[in-house]
Amino acid sequence: NGRVRLHQDPCRGCVVGFELNIEPGRVKDARALSAIAQSTFKLACPTNADKSEIAKYIDENLGEPQFKQLLLSEETPVFCAWTNSSIVGFLILRLSSQCPANPTLALTTQLERLYVSPDFHGTGASDLLMRAAFDICHKRHRTGIWLSVFSGNLRAIRFYARSGFAKVGSTYFEMGNEMHLDDVMLATRLTKQE
Repeated sequence: NGRVRLHQDPCRGCVVGFELNIEPGRVKDARALSAIAQSTFKLACPTNADKSEIAKYIDENLGEPQFKQLLLSEETPVFCAWTNSSIVGFLILRLSSQCPANPTLALTTQLERLYVSPDFHGTGASDLLMRAAFDICHKRHRTGIWLSVFSGNLRAIRFYARSGFAKVGSTYFEMGNEMHLDDVMLATRLTKQE
C-alpha cells in the first residue's frame, strides 16, 4: 500500500498534515466511488458536450450498482486513495484489455478510470494511485498499460505523460449521440514503483 504524509498551505484552503493511503476497493466503498465519479466525470468532458448526454452517461455508467459489480470482479482491480476516513480518489484497471492502437501487443491492461476529488488535485493522490496501477501490472507480468483520454483534457494528458505514458493513437468515446476524440496513451515500462 502506498502512503504519503502531506502538509499543505492553509492559506490555500487545504487541510494541514493529512495522510493519504492507497488500499484495495471493497464492495462497501461503491457508494463513495460513485459519488466521486459523478462529481468529477463532467470535469473531463468537452466544454461543448451536451449536458443531458453527460447526465444520461453518469446515470447509466457511474451509479452505485455499476461500482458494486466492478468491485466484485477479479478482472477489474480497484484502488482507493484514503485520507482520514474518507475516499478522495480511485482507479479501476481492466486487467486483460487489448490496446486498440497496438493490437499486436499482448498482455496489456487498461487504466479504465482514474478520478480524484477536485479538492485533492495536486496533493499526490493521483501519483500514488498510478504507482498502485504500475505495481499490480508488474506483479501480474503485464507488458503495458493503456488508457484513453479526451484529446482536449491537457491537464490529464500532461499528468499521464509525466507518469510514463505516450500517445500511440486515437479513438472515439461514445456518449449517447455524441462522439468525442480521445488520445490513446500507452506505458510499457512497468517496473515496480518505489
